Amino acid sequence: MKEKVNVTGVPETMVQTLYARAKETKCKDQR
Repeated sequence: MKEKVNVTGVPETMVQTLYARAKETKCKDQR
């Protein structure tokens, strides 16, 4: 699953953190 995320005015670090959190949440929800 590849998702293209276009963010304007947001540091890459923040995007990576949010993305990682979303991934973790998805994994937990799948259980």
